Amino acid sequence: MKIALILLTTISAFLSCTENKKGEPTTQPTIKTTIDSSLVTDSAWGPITTKTDFTALQNSYGAANVKDERICGPECIDSLDVT
Repeated sequence: MKIALILLTTISAFLSCTENKKGEPTTQPTIKTTIDSSLVTDSAWGPITTKTDFTALQNSYGAANVKDERICGPECIDSLDVT
């Protein structure tokens, strides 16, 4: 009798754990992705890509922190326009 009671309890516990409740939608786990803002690749320098324009830079970093200027190039032979 004791063995039958243990067996019945084990089976009912197993069935209650694996039972899918009807009427409730099954949810898929969400995968959270993050963007590494310090990643430097051949097409991006952190959040700055080849498609980032001057206005987007001003929106990201503030208008006071973004400017166009001409600097002295290597060994001051050439000048370079930079942002």
